[in-house]
Amino acid sequence: MTAAWRKNVPCAYIFGSLNGQPQDNVNRFKPTVGKDITHRLATGSSELISFVVPFSYDEFQEFKEMYKVDFADGSLNFSARDPVTGITKFFQFAEPYTWAKVASNRFHVGMSLIEGPEE
Repeated sequence: MTAAWRKNVPCAYIFGSLNGQPQDNVNRFKPTVGKDITHRLATGSSELISFVVPFSYDEFQEFKEMYKVDFADGSLNFSARDPVTGITKFFQFAEPYTWAKVASNRFHVGMSLIEGPEE
């Protein structure tokens, strides 16, 4: 069964923090001489999306528990609302989240997600 983003953990990103790019789907090799050799790795690729979510201290603690327990430190796919389309999709963390304390009880948590298949 696929994990889901907890309803009590906000997922609304800070305006201006949403970025995206296609997943790199090309293997590149630079030979000693001549032009680069490239080939496609798979027939399809997904979008990588990155954004920052503001959390209170309690929300941040809940997010960290969800990440560690429900998502197995970011290694498992999970269902969540796509921040671009608003449609529920399946994602996986592309890399560990980052965080910054911006006020006494406020944190900004940066995350990069990649759309993935349901497990």
